Amino acid sequence: MYKLHCILIKLAPEELEYLHNPDNEDDVSVEDIKIWVRERAVEATEHYEQKVFDYRSEDSAGRWSEKFPDEGVVLGFQEPQRFRQLLQEYSQIPLQKALHILKSSLYYDYAVRTKEEITADRELVIIDKPSYEVSKYWSARKAPEAIITEQYLINAWQQWDDISFVRDLSLALRLISGEYTFDSCFYSVADGGARIAPVTMADAMAHPSQYALVFSDYHF
Repeated sequence: MYKLHCILIKLAPEELEYLHNPDNEDDVSVEDIKIWVRERAVEATEHYEQKVFDYRSEDSAGRWSEKFPDEGVVLGFQEPQRFRQLLQEYSQIPLQKALHILKSSLYYDYAVRTKEEITADRELVIIDKPSYEVSKYWSARKAPEAIITEQYLINAWQQWDDISFVRDLSLALRLISGEYTFDSCFYSVADGGARIAPVTMADAMAHPSQYALVFSDYHF
């Protein structure tokens, strides 16, 4: 599976100096700076290999290069409004993914059933009506309420038939804790994880020219 990942990184002082002096004597261009920024972002996340990705695009946005061309780097210095919009969007992905997982884990044993089958089993509830079956419905069983107590953990440990809801809850908690996973799709170098600190967000939104977003095509 492939996913686009976004890495937030702050520009180094020398990179900022070159950006503010395009006619510098070293003849350093904006493209050079994008390459340097990308190299640093890749280096900052290389220890996640075989944990978050098994391979990734390291010099471009890969399959998403049309949206993020060349080095796959969005400099706040060049595109402050776009930078802010993308940062707000991608920094929320871990939370949105966790909420989606939690919603999905409220039920298990999903299947398309007739109304008669659902009525005959009191544990089944109708989730939705499939577009391809006029007289059938998506149905499932409600999972145990996820209130973490000692008894909840004991019950989960003793449950053998279907503990997918426990795995889902675990993944959701990992995402909102800021653990960098394949599903996070976002990483803040300054915070060392997928959860951006309020102080980092405030600084990046107030001073976009000091930051960049690096996009990479991840596979895992």
